[in-house]
Amino acid sequence: MVCAFGVVSVLSVSCGLVYLGDEQVNDFESDQLGVFPGGAWVDIEERVVNNPTPAPTMLVIETTGADGSPTRAAQSVQVPGTNGMFVEIEDAPSHHFEIDLRVDSPTQGNSWAMAVGLIKDVGRGDVNLNTQAVVYTWFDRRMYLYVTQGQDIPGTVNLRLPNFLYEIGTWYRVVIDADARNGVITATVLDGATGAELTTRTHTATQWNIERGRFDAYAVFDGEPSGATSGVQATVDNVLYSPVFNCPVDFTADGELSFFDVSAFLTAYNAQDLSADLSADGVLNFFDISLFLGLYSAGCP
Repeated sequence: MVCAFGVVSVLSVSCGLVYLGDEQVNDFESDQLGVFPGGAWVDIEERVVNNPTPAPTMLVIETTGADGSPTRAAQSVQVPGTNGMFVEIEDAPSHHFEIDLRVDSPTQGNSWAMAVGLIKDVGRGDVNLNTQAVVYTWFDRRMYLYVTQGQDIPGTVNLRLPNFLYEIGTWYRVVIDADARNGVITATVLDGATGAELTTRTHTATQWNIERGRFDAYAVFDGEPSGATSGVQATVDNVLYSPVFNCPVDFTADGELSFFDVSAFLTAYNAQDLSADLSADGVLNFFDISLFLGLYSAGCP
């Protein structure tokens, strides 16, 4: 698995049904100032054809975080063109992505200061023409959920996140949950300082193509129209990404059911480990074994 930065294995306790795989965390604190972020980050310049900017298009800076404390973060360079970066990820049924986002300069018409979320390279050359599930900041100080699998597949949407205007120079926490199997995308924006929810929206994509929806990276990138005379600027920090496996009997959390899952369940059951408590009644008994066998036979969604 491609794991960058701090990696933590996390098992959710929501009825024992959702496994969050290797969690990737990056706060840029260990990165060198004035250069492109380290770790697994790749300059978006490698995925841009139509309006590229010479690398590096993001730089590590010292700034003030959402809590008012000094911090290091990654800021886009203020030149026209597409600036940003991405981290490659492996296939997963669903994805959970969080990031702190701050717009640093007013945007011109027909441009966005930053898009953050999930992308998939379907061979179109330019990142802007490929599969995306991102939240982006438009020049009208609104945030939008943009979901597309390409112009040849119906269902591209620009959905305004309701009842919310962002402020220049203010931190916000953007959260995206995307189910790669059915195109259900939820975008939520939180106050960066307090964590209070400011807006949220869920969208189910029409005619979702499962193969195109196998996101292969999480990314941040901006864009101005060709011929723009000045660029916009935004800063990101505190990135968190987790693949999500929504299968209660996938005990090995590899997205597949096999003998190894049976073995792992029996080991947990014999050890009186409540991760085997599929009936969620606090007791390990025949009902948990019966549930396991039934769910295993049905297979993962």
